[in-house]
Amino acid sequence: MQAQESRVTVQIVSHPTAYPEEVWEVNLEHISMSTEEILDELSKIAWAEGGEYPAHFVLRGQHGHHSWGASGSFGEFVLQLSSGMGGGLGVVAVQAAIKSTFEKIRKRAARDSWENLATEEEAQNVARMKINSHYDVALDDLTLVGSDVDAQAAKYAFNFRDAQGRSFGAEVMPLEGIVCCSRIWMRNYEMTPRPEFRSEGE
Repeated sequence: MQAQESRVTVQIVSHPTAYPEEVWEVNLEHISMSTEEILDELSKIAWAEGGEYPAHFVLRGQHGHHSWGASGSFGEFVLQLSSGMGGGLGVVAVQAAIKSTFEKIRKRAARDSWENLATEEEAQNVARMKINSHYDVALDDLTLVGSDVDAQAAKYAFNFRDAQGRSFGAEVMPLEGIVCCSRIWMRNYEMTPRPEFRSEGE
């Protein structure tokens, strides 16, 4: 089964119940791959360090339908990968594997134009929405404290601070010059359980 719209996400996590340390995400349309093929490609990222065993991971994929004004189908594919990886070259290898996997899946999708996200303001809005989605930070609580634009690569980088003083980084960039790919992370990360996994009184 192939969805009209799909979101592919890789989360680097200290534990599956905690907020992620880092998130890579891309939205694609009409991927000409089955659910099993997409999950198989994502699972290979766990072997990026080239060790005897893969990194710990949780992998899931689902399809659904919506009919609210317009009807359509959607897919969601999520890889949660353990952050207990080797530092330095290990992190570099994992990030390279994520980007390579995203590019491979993108080649099997419709070619959406990056020109639809051409301004810094639009890229900043994407970054804000991703942080809101993955860290439960209200959009109004995010204050922009720094930004940088790589015009040649069409890549935007942002630094935000929330009302609690936490700092977040974000990059919004084209994937092979075609679609929008985002990377967000929490600076000075401390493992915090997501609300649905917290005990009473926490």
